[in-house]
Amino acid sequence: MGGAICSEMESAIIFVLSSIYRKRAGGIMLIMGNQEADDPEVRKGYTEDLHDLLETATEALKILIKKDREKS
Repeated sequence: MGGAICSEMESAIIFVLSSIYRKRAGGIMLIMGNQEADDPEVRKGYTEDLHDLLETATEALKILIKKDREKS
């Protein structure tokens, strides 16, 4: 009914409400594997660096702003 196709649990309500109120919404997910694993080899390679995620979000917003300006 809200128009959400799928999402992870935490942002689902944002997508449903944005659909109801006809507002644009988006989300970017960072999947890092099994963070609860006790085995250090399983956790190997995890990163606290969110640079790529934030860069993606910033570029997406720039694209949306550009498209909005072209419309008006």
